[in-house]
Amino acid sequence: MYDYRVTFAEIEKKDKSKDVKKVCPIINGTDFTKSICSRVKEKLEDGGEFIYNHRKKECLILLYLQSSKKRRLETLGHEVRHCVDRILKHSCVDDIESAALLSGYLTMKIFK
Repeated sequence: MYDYRVTFAEIEKKDKSKDVKKVCPIINGTDFTKSICSRVKEKLEDGGEFIYNHRKKECLILLYLQSSKKRRLETLGHEVRHCVDRILKHSCVDDIESAALLSGYLTMKIFK
């Protein structure tokens, strides 16, 4: 479960859809590229995405523009949970402590 690459990206301005492709190589050339870029152009706020490719063992946590620090933390926690659940499921790990440790590790890396 520790051999996954997790990328965290955050859209900080409403006109950054072109930067999404550069920052997020996991989505380049996939169906997600167009839909995510269109959501950025639509100025979607207070949301995020979790995208994964288990064959490549890559995950992307993407936060859209957030209206407040409180919403940012809530959305971040939500997307990190998706990431932890998918990694553990595909690693065949069914353990509460592993979930807690991985959540803490990812959160620490994001805020580092």
